[in-house]
Amino acid sequence: MADPRLMTIQKEALPLQRPHSQPLIRPYPLLNGCVLALLPIRGDKWHDFSPQENHGTFISTGFGSQGRFGPGVYLDGSANYVTVADHASLNINGAIAIEMWMKLPAYDVQRDIVGKIAANRYNYHIVTFAGNRVRFQIYDGTDNPIIYSVTQVLDDSWHHILVSRGPGNYIYLYVDGKSDTTRIADTCTGTITNTADLYIGKDIESSHGKGTIDLLGIYDRHLLESDAKYLYELGRPY
Repeated sequence: MADPRLMTIQKEALPLQRPHSQPLIRPYPLLNGCVLALLPIRGDKWHDFSPQENHGTFISTGFGSQGRFGPGVYLDGSANYVTVADHASLNINGAIAIEMWMKLPAYDVQRDIVGKIAANRYNYHIVTFAGNRVRFQIYDGTDNPIIYSVTQVLDDSWHHILVSRGPGNYIYLYVDGKSDTTRIADTCTGTITNTADLYIGKDIESSHGKGTIDLLGIYDRHLLESDAKYLYELGRPY
């Protein structure tokens, strides 16, 4: 019987072009509500497997070393990043969840990992932070709730990160399938959507991320801790 959590639309993994001949280790199922599922397997694009086809464009970067499911996207910390054009499916004002697999070296400074941000609106924003941790924030022009990881995830090892803005006006953060910190209050009452492109590995100025990312997923709904565990287990080695 099909898992009711999974989307019915599944796209096959096409072979990688040279010099990145590594195939996907296995197909990656998409949970219902997925509006972005970037996996690096098609030509010069970071291909979106969701029905929305929000493909990523490489800026001075491309597939790098071995990722979690195939070749990962390498960010050099100075010039490389990926953009995804603004689209209605990525402008999410209500419940939202973002997941990624990342392998980042230790650096005790702020560097941008994922962000759809404008000067007066943060639709969503994930950055590294002091203590080799990550933080997630949104901003409606007035309120700016921020949640920080407790686990030091910048250790040159693979980690699964999931953040979720859920019902009851709370924000949650999960690391490797488990709740990593106490939920925080979502104090935003205004809109957080904007018309900015989505940046991966850079913000709208010049804060470049460093390390390897393999898989970036965005959902237009809240994901539970059980979902975080399920998605983490999908990415664990055989």
